[in-house]
Amino acid sequence: MVFEKVTRAVFDELLANDGSARFRRELARYDLGSDPPARDDCAVLRGPLAASDFVDVPAFNTLVMGDLTVDGLVDLGNAGAFDEGGLFVVLGNVACTVFSTGFAKGTFIDGNLEADSLILNAFDDSALVVMGNLRTYFFYGRDIWAEVGGKAEMHYGDGYCLPIGYTSAGAEAIEPLHDRATSLRRLNLDNTDYIEPHRFLDLISSGRPVFK
Repeated sequence: MVFEKVTRAVFDELLANDGSARFRRELARYDLGSDPPARDDCAVLRGPLAASDFVDVPAFNTLVMGDLTVDGLVDLGNAGAFDEGGLFVVLGNVACTVFSTGFAKGTFIDGNLEADSLILNAFDDSALVVMGNLRTYFFYGRDIWAEVGGKAEMHYGDGYCLPIGYTSAGAEAIEPLHDRATSLRRLNLDNTDYIEPHRFLDLISSGRPVFK
């Protein structure tokens, strides 16, 4: 299957009529508009996608109408000619090794998100909303949480998740199983006082291990 370039009107119609009722309710909470020409750069895959890697999304606004299964990295930070913003929507489950969102990217998954190694979510002005369960070995979401409709399972991490519909972030935050200090010692990085997300991606692209 291949991605199909569509108009923004077609893209919006698919979002309005497909996916679960809960997904459509959560999507409606967000302002999905953006200035032309970026808002009109849309691509749809009308079915599932399985790949050995999925480095670059094909458009500013991308919709996968089925499960997304990737052996390696899903990187949403480079959408064609645009280095920030836009939407990435999966109407199914996502399974991969590393899942990285992007600056000002709205990411919505109408299913589960399972990243065996790492979820990178510490990008300013971004949103990650998962209707089902979220599971990963290491969650890096410092200052940027993920909202989850089911369970959130994170062995290590710097950051937290919140249940969809939360009313008190402090009381309802879902933390990794191990504390921040223990988690940061797992990383193959010299300075962990503050970690820009691209430092993880640099390790991955160079073939070096993220964890000690």
